[in-house]
Formats: sequence, structure tokens, C-alpha cells
Amino acid sequence: MNAALDLKTKTLKDVMTPINKVFMLNINQPLDESLKRQIYERGYSRIPIFEGTRENIVGLLLTRDLILANLNDGLTTIHQLRSIFVRHDLQACDHSERLHSVLSKFKENDLQIVIVTEVEPIEDDKETKEFQLKIIDGLKQRVIGIVTREDIIEDILQEDIKDEGDLQETRQQRNLIRQ
Repeated sequence: MNAALDLKTKTLKDVMTPINKVFMLNINQPLDESLKRQIYERGYSRIPIFEGTRENIVGLLLTRDLILANLNDGLTTIHQLRSIFVRHDLQACDHSERLHSVLSKFKENDLQIVIVTEVEPIEDDKETKEFQLKIIDGLKQRVIGIVTREDIIEDILQEDIKDEGDLQETRQQRNLIRQ
């Protein structure tokens, strides 16, 4: 009961995985059978794809799509396959948004992951060009993490949701990563 009430007060920042702890792939990275095996061993169903910097997330790779890929040559990049494998249905939410609001967005928009952002003042013009940041009223919006639908549901239930793709990582271990 308390966890459900916490939905009104907890924010995305409370449950997000910081961007530097997120398993991600560079869009220009060669995609071969070794990387494919590593992806499956990690057990993630969706992997953010970035271009340039980790804060510039350009899409999501659905790992189930890789089953169809023949990657024996090691010369193929994610960029070359992006029209087939990379989804662009991403939504950004401010770190201060309440979990109940974001849970509604997950449901309404059939999302599994949201990008968590933070707005701060622009320090200089070079910074905005270098990181391709979104500018709103003289403020820059930067990516600070991600939150999955499962993260929010586990926070409500206060226990892990085990599915066929989960590894042995526990909720407690993920919380240590977030801190």
C-alpha cells in the first residue's frame, strides 16, 4: 500500500539507471556474432543506441530482431542496419516527473523505456554544438539516465519481476548501481 502511495511522490530520478551505468551500443559499432552473443548473455530485451556521445540516444535495438541477422563477416555496423533493427519510438521525460505520471505515459504510448533528462543553464555555445543538446528557453536538456516500465512496477511491488530474459541480477544490485 505504501509503495502505491509513493507513486505520487517518487520521481524518475529515484528509480532511474544513470546513463553511465546503462549498457548501450554505439551506432557505428561493428555488429558481429561475438557482440550478438554478448548482448544475449546480458539478458536485455532493448538496448539504447547512441551516436557520438552516450547522451545522444538515437534509438533502441530490440534484441529479438538480431535472431534474423547473419553477422558472420563482422563488417556490418548497427548504422547500416538501423532501418531494420533500430526503433525510434523514444520519449524523454524530466527527472522530476512523478512515477504515476510516467506510468500513464508508458501505458498510453505503449513504451517500455523512457529517457530521463535534466534541464540546466547553457554555459557556452560550443557546448550546445558539441553535444547536440536540445535547447529550451536558454536551457539545455541533457540525458542523465533511463527508466523502464519494469523499474517502476518493481518499485511499486518492492520485489523483482522475473521473466525469461532476466539474469541473476537482483533489485538490490540494481539499486546499488543507481546510487
